[in-house]
Amino acid sequence: ERERERERERVVNATMTQVSLLPGVMERDGKRLGLSNLQRAVPTFLLYLVVMLPLELFLILPLTLLWFGVARVVGIVSGGKKEKGESAKNMVSSQNAPSPQVAPREFDIVLFGATGFTGRMAAHYLARNYLGELRIGIAGRRKEALEEIRQEMHDLAATEGNGRRGSDVAIFIVNTLDENTFRDVVSNCKVVATTVGPFAKYGNEIVRVCAEVGTHYCDITGETDWVRGNIAQYQDLAEKSGARIVSFCGHDCIPWDLSVHALAKYFREEENDEMVHVSCFDEIRSSPSGGTLDTIFHSLDNRVKLRTHLDYDPLLHLPSGDASGENDRKSPCSTTAKNASFLGYSSVINKWIGPFVMAMVMGNCVRRSNAVNQYSKRLVYNEQIVFPNFFAGFVYMTQMIMFANALFFPPLKYLLRNFVLPAPGQGPSEADMDRGFLRLHAVGTGSKGGKAHAVMYFGTDPGYRDTARMLMESAVTLAKGDDLPGGGGVHTPATGLGAPLLRRLCDSGTQFELSAAN
Repeated sequence: ERERERERERVVNATMTQVSLLPGVMERDGKRLGLSNLQRAVPTFLLYLVVMLPLELFLILPLTLLWFGVARVVGIVSGGKKEKGESAKNMVSSQNAPSPQVAPREFDIVLFGATGFTGRMAAHYLARNYLGELRIGIAGRRKEALEEIRQEMHDLAATEGNGRRGSDVAIFIVNTLDENTFRDVVSNCKVVATTVGPFAKYGNEIVRVCAEVGTHYCDITGETDWVRGNIAQYQDLAEKSGARIVSFCGHDCIPWDLSVHALAKYFREEENDEMVHVSCFDEIRSSPSGGTLDTIFHSLDNRVKLRTHLDYDPLLHLPSGDASGENDRKSPCSTTAKNASFLGYSSVINKWIGPFVMAMVMGNCVRRSNAVNQYSKRLVYNEQIVFPNFFAGFVYMTQMIMFANALFFPPLKYLLRNFVLPAPGQGPSEADMDRGFLRLHAVGTGSKGGKAHAVMYFGTDPGYRDTARMLMESAVTLAKGDDLPGGGGVHTPATGLGAPLLRRLCDSGTQFELSAAN
């Protein structure tokens, strides 16, 4: 009981003493949502109303429908007919695999994908903050690029890391599709952190080896079905080896997952109640990178029907120690996502809102967290993006419709992918990232009708710059132990890292406030 009280005090000290994040934080930092200025918003709205929307409705959409009609007739459509699943090998439960003999590890953290857009920022973050403290390695395919990153890390440690030169950074040449190139690396470190996506393409072997040899793992994926497959395949193996396989450790989905976790903890410990409903309002400014877009294209081009040995959603699969019996591993706690679907006005925050493209990913992450942490028997999750005005909302919705249409019209998708959108390894400019931010306002409701508010604020680009920080702080949390919740298994940030990660994020720049409603 004393340990529980001390833990509560640490969380309160780490979160409640922050600067007030209710009105004023964005003004303080000079942050504005896109098209906040009506002098820009109105002309842009008129452009989309008069030109772009008719172009979509009367040209692009009819061409798309015609394409699918012709394709169906000649039988060239294959995406909807794929019946792929996990291979027979992967569908076999790994619970009987031998438990590894875990020897002392030479490295604390090895970063895979250090030469990529987000990976480079993650490497720089490690250099500024941990190079003299932790034993670090970086891994990738190109030796010359890795050597360049290593030199940058040493320079940053010397100039921006309190004058620390730090220990040398090890370099590993690996191919994430070939286990023989990285098994020894994974076996010799405490934590693997990876930015190498699409993870359904490049992450399978790394996760399997980490689960086998007892090495902790964290990534920045938003690929929910891939995580489902990992739970079905590797939960038991990771439990046995002690490996924490923690996905969603970036913008997808740490802010949402930890905010819901903190609210549920508040209701349980302070109100003696369970949270039954949570609404998330996202004020966000960020731009996509080529890697993110490549993941979207890969997911659409390789759509498969997930098949596992479980007869229920793997996100509901409990750790063996939390189940009432070995054959009763389905969590009694379910989550229903009721996200915004249309442009509308919210009386809760008095602003225009609409559907957020990643809301289903966040909701699925929370579904897994609720299943394991058991916040509520029936939790309703609701999320929406916030607009500064109606005109910005209309433009956003039209852009989403046009982009979604383009994804299913191969000629237009080809043009966008090859001549318009950033390529893998490319991303927002430094100026764009400086303008970026995320303010997440989550409102929880208990079964007795009580309400609580949580606000989490990231003062720079959340999709890449702060995703690099979130990933690295997740890796450091794993490497240091930090009184982590639960044990080995396939985790979300809330189930595998929880309050210790929230403290680290607050100590390194995130601002978080939780309070009961007046």
